[in-house]
Amino acid sequence: MSGFLKIIFIVLIFAVSSSPGFSDPSPDYFRYGDLNNGYIYSKVKNPSGSGVLGDHVKVIPSHYGETGRFNIELKSDIAKGWSGLWIHTSDKNHRVLGFDNMSDRPIKGTTSRNKYQNTIYIPKGARYIGFGVLLQGEGRVD
Repeated sequence: MSGFLKIIFIVLIFAVSSSPGFSDPSPDYFRYGDLNNGYIYSKVKNPSGSGVLGDHVKVIPSHYGETGRFNIELKSDIAKGWSGLWIHTSDKNHRVLGFDNMSDRPIKGTTSRNKYQNTIYIPKGARYIGFGVLLQGEGRVD
């Protein structure tokens, strides 16, 4: 897995949350603090909510008006549901300014390791960009 194409951020801040029917973040994620070693899987049949793995970074104001890109390599084994890359911008009060989770172009089924990308416009006033991987339904993504 790889990060953003442009170096436009400072201060990595760890952020992960998942619904109860999904795995906790993998131990390697905590050890290395990057998405290279992460995975998400459902622990029960028909889990509610989503399994989420991700981070967010602080935006450097000189990059307002540009596009942030999140590139990653994933493989999936999804029995039911879908997965996607999520990315959002938020302001200093954590109000979401832009959001995309690939729900209109989901990753489904069993796939070998493939490259995926998600992008987002960085508007004036954006303070943070959050990014990561989500799993909605039964399966595993890593």
